[in-house]
Amino acid sequence: MPDAPSNAVREDEIELIKRARQHDMDAWERPVRAHQQVVFRLSYLLLGDAQEAEDNTQEAFIRAYRAMERFDSSRPLHPWLLRIAANLARNRMRSSGRYLAVIRRLIQHDRSIILVPKRSALDEKRLMSSGGPSKS
Repeated sequence: MPDAPSNAVREDEIELIKRARQHDMDAWERPVRAHQQVVFRLSYLLLGDAQEAEDNTQEAFIRAYRAMERFDSSRPLHPWLLRIAANLARNRMRSSGRYLAVIRRLIQHDRSIILVPKRSALDEKRLMSSGGPSKS
């Protein structure tokens, strides 16, 4: 198990978070760089696609920055970032699952249209003039 961060590292992180809360993008960049790879690895593990994982990682840091005021700076940043990334990945998977379900329903619906074609008005006239459907 990795060692807990030293007090100096923790104090540095707290200072960077304070500065990031004041919209100091240079201060936010250091935690992003420090945690970027692990957030990407978690995203990739959950999503299984590098491009999706990159998008998820970027979105996680954007969301974290926007929610910085709600972050409890008495706690480490690392687990908070991972939780944001994991939640976003789950939402992404859930969303893509719903999208695929809609596509499957549309495909199934199209198959039923192909398998049971509707009769045109011309077909109906032919049936009526011939005395109805033939019985074979």
